[in-house]
Amino acid sequence: MNRKHSNNAGFTVVEALLILIFLAIVGFAGYYVWHQQKGTDKTGDATKTSSQSAKIASQKPTTSNQKYVTIPQWGVKASYDGSLTLSYTLELNNAVARFSAKQMDDLVADSSTSCTGYAGSIARVSGDEYTEDHSETVAQAAAANSAAYTKVGNYYYQFQHAQAACEGPNPSDLSSAKEAQLETLLTQANNDVKSIAANLQAIR
Repeated sequence: MNRKHSNNAGFTVVEALLILIFLAIVGFAGYYVWHQQKGTDKTGDATKTSSQSAKIASQKPTTSNQKYVTIPQWGVKASYDGSLTLSYTLELNNAVARFSAKQMDDLVADSSTSCTGYAGSIARVSGDEYTEDHSETVAQAAAANSAAYTKVGNYYYQFQHAQAACEGPNPSDLSSAKEAQLETLLTQANNDVKSIAANLQAIR
């Protein structure tokens, strides 16, 4: 009578192969999950950095005594190393930027005098517009007197000096010492804005 014998060695090899395959599948699955998680972390870090940069950029003042005075509505900027803290408001459908100096405002803060908007102005005009006396176009005037205009892109920029001293009662309620300081600041502010107008360049 023949007896059947189990092939223990063969069973062991098959079992070992199954275990190896199982371990390989588990290892590959673990690596895939780890790799995907690492990629997600990098994307999250990049998003976080971008968000922080946008937040920092949005906190920058439009104009100040920093490296540049920037007028983003016009797409222009100019280097500025002056000591005054400048700001501006856009008027006449964004055609004129009227500047103010914090130092001037602070000097008259305890009086009825107002210096807001008296640090000079910059006007933006297109080349086909006419000058105030309607004798020629702005492009023609700029060609004849390039020092009076700064061309950036399709627009010409021109400095306009404040027409008068700061608004206040007559006679002034400022002391003679403050009036002298204010006159000095007024001249400095207008000179600074004139320099800004002359050095405008496109924001890149």
